[in-house]
Parts: sequence; structure tokens; C-alpha cells
Amino acid sequence: MAIVLYSNGLTEEFLSNDHTFSDKEILSLFSNFNSIQTQRLREIPNTWCVWGVYNKPLAEDYNKLGSDVLQYHCYSHILFIHDTELDPSWNLVDEIIQFGYKEFKGDIMVFLDGVALESLAELEKIQSKSGNPNIISIEQIGVSNDKRLIFNFNPDKQSNNFFDNNNFWEFAQKSYAFLKNYYRDGESFAIFADKKMIMIIPDNKVKIYIEKLIKIFENKEDYIACADINRIFKSWTAFKNKTIDKKETSKKRGRPKKKE
Repeated sequence: MAIVLYSNGLTEEFLSNDHTFSDKEILSLFSNFNSIQTQRLREIPNTWCVWGVYNKPLAEDYNKLGSDVLQYHCYSHILFIHDTELDPSWNLVDEIIQFGYKEFKGDIMVFLDGVALESLAELEKIQSKSGNPNIISIEQIGVSNDKRLIFNFNPDKQSNNFFDNNNFWEFAQKSYAFLKNYYRDGESFAIFADKKMIMIIPDNKVKIYIEKLIKIFENKEDYIACADINRIFKSWTAFKNKTIDKKETSKKRGRPKKKE
């Protein structure tokens, strides 16, 4: 087994078909890239790292945690392989195996958590110095089928000045662009998504968020955006009401008749 670190910080185990990984198995994880790079992980013994490389990488693919781990700009997921999972004939493994896979897995997870905490502390330090501590407050609630993290965004849990014009404007533009291009009626109301994450909002907070989103576009005198956002909200509201009516009808049909 090996461990995959995705660009959004999610990790999962990757199993080999045999006792060791074949080159085809490893390359299959990076088939969409132009090439691959490898290196030994100095911080943890008996660890080999593999990641993909694009000729022209996109900013949205940037793996911040992976880059901090490798000390190299990375736009790919990273595969961490224990030496016991590699074919000895490749001459890639350390001469001495210090720990087994179980210890390796634990060390990798602790190491990644440590790097993530250091990165977060550095980010908070920079934002504090710049006088802009206006970080979005979100809570992870799950993982999608395509391995994107799902976060819950609650307007009531944002900082006091989050929805001020200058602070909210950048995110408002991204949220509107997502809604305009990708909105579909569904049980959950998503306000933003990219390759790494999906951000949804509690049903009872959707109206609050929509009102704030419309307000900032009104202030910018972008009334087309206001109309688009209002139309999307009405569509979702109608869908939810229809869903509730169906559930109520189903409950009534399922009730046993009273005996006379």
C-alpha cells in the first residue's frame, strides 16, 4: 500500500495488485500529466515520492500542502510509497528498512498534519500583519464522489466585517460566476466549487446569503447579476417546496387507515 495526497489535502491509501507496485500501476495515477518527478522524502525514512508535472500548470491545480512537503512547486497529487512496496531491482530503496508500513503510515500522517499547521500559522501571521484577518469560516462535512472536499458555509459564522463591500466583493464575484454557469436544482444549495472543493450553505441560511449577494451587486450597479441571482434563488425555492410537498404526500399515503 501507499498513500496519496490530493491537492485539497485529502489523503487515501492506494493498493498494489501484487506484493509490490508495478511501473504501470504508478504511472496510471499520473496518466493526465506530461511527465512525472520523484524524490526521496528526507524527513521520513524508507519513503519514495512521485508526482505529476504539467508543461503549463494552472493556478487552480496548485497543491499548497504538497509544495510545502516537497519544497518544490507542485500542481499534482503526490504518491508516498514505502520501500517495502517497491521492486528491489529498481535500486530505489534504502539499504536498511527502519520501519514497517504501519509505522510509515502513522509517520506520514503526523508529518502532513505538522506541515499543514505550520502553513496555516504562517498564513495567519501574514494576514495579521497586513491587517486583513478576513478569512472565510467553513466547516468540512464530507467528501464528494470525485474526491472534492465538501464544506458548509454559514453566513452567521463569518467575521463581523466579512460582508463589507471591499472584503466580500472578490468572493461574491466567484460565487456569482459559479451560480450563473453551474447552478442546478438540488437538495443542497452550492455557492461555489472548484477542482478541490464544494461549498454549500444550510437551507435556512440561503435567503440570508442571497440577499447579501444581491446587495453587493446592487451597490456595483450590476442589475443583470442581481436578476440572475434572484432567478436562481426562486428556482431553488420552487424545487425545495415541490420536494417538501412530495414528501408530505408520501407520508399521508403511507398512514394506516383508522379502524371504525
